[in-house]
Amino acid sequence: MSITHFKSHISAKAGVSGHKNSITVRITDISTLETLYVPLPACTVKKITSVLSGPITDIDAKITAYRNGTPLTDGVITIEVAGSAAGVIDSCEPTDENVFDGTEYLKLAAGGESTGAAPVLVTIEFDITPQ
Repeated sequence: MSITHFKSHISAKAGVSGHKNSITVRITDISTLETLYVPLPACTVKKITSVLSGPITDIDAKITAYRNGTPLTDGVITIEVAGSAAGVIDSCEPTDENVFDGTEYLKLAAGGESTGAAPVLVTIEFDITPQ
């Protein structure tokens, strides 16, 4: 596993209504088994969005999100083969197991189901838990 891109935006106004907090990571190749571990502050993950950097073939690709080892309910992004191309955006909005206490990590697992080497950027949007 290698992380070649990492971007974070956590504002001093974190937790203010309507203010977005996010972290963006790069999956090197959605068609290869890959796992990323992203430390998160005390927060609630609201949305996870992917953008594909090229087409995939054969089988739909999946990115599954976990809080430590527990899958987030509704935390799977499916990137469909049909219509796959650079710039295609997919997302999920986790509904449970999405609250982090500041000592946990978000695990993103790319299943490696598809073929065709294509990097994917993944943005995790979250609300900071007021202390």
